[in-house]
Amino acid sequence: MLHTGFETPRWARNLSMSKEDVKKLYDIYGDKMCLAPFFNSFYSTCGVVRPDQTVNNFVRPCSIIQAGPRWDIENSNITDTRNNDVWKNLRQSFLDGNLPDICSTCINAERAGASSPRQLNNEYLFEHLDIDIIAELQKIIDSNLFADKVYAIDYMPSNFCNYACVMCYSGASSQRYVFDIKQGIKSKYEINSVDADFFDIIRDVKILGFTGGETILQPEVMKLIDY
Repeated sequence: MLHTGFETPRWARNLSMSKEDVKKLYDIYGDKMCLAPFFNSFYSTCGVVRPDQTVNNFVRPCSIIQAGPRWDIENSNITDTRNNDVWKNLRQSFLDGNLPDICSTCINAERAGASSPRQLNNEYLFEHLDIDIIAELQKIIDSNLFADKVYAIDYMPSNFCNYACVMCYSGASSQRYVFDIKQGIKSKYEINSVDADFFDIIRDVKILGFTGGETILQPEVMKLIDY
């Protein structure tokens, strides 16, 4: 046998295997399947509001799905909220082979012939999660679409940032928020505590991302890293 001294990098092997796994996923559940409402969460404890209104913590399957009060945390419990009728109906839509209207970003991307965030996230999860995704998905289906674990979460604790980029908005930059206030835009920014089961959920998380503001300026991020 001829040895060249070179070996396929582990990341390349993982990528090749993940593409086969994604194909298997689509073969079983259809090519419109999205894993985000089953395994992902975009969780926020902050926001900009008009005067005399409050900011509710919310949890959405991803950061680009249409926002709105439907995603507000119920009774300070993330797990229960992720398994209410809104989340379960969304899961069922994908199992039925449909891309719901609230997924307009992915719908428009795919109509234009581009890779959508849905497709990229599916590939990313298969490449980086060290679990049997299809088996875990089947467990959720067999449990009346109840998902008790979050494997990938993006956490937005605040908007602390030392820049006021023109393309940004006050919810993602404290400096941009200050700029807006100086321009006479009347609003307020609120930061809430995490919900009661947040740290229970974190124990199962395998992919943790931070968003909103400049990450290393947010004390909540540092506290979570320490934890």
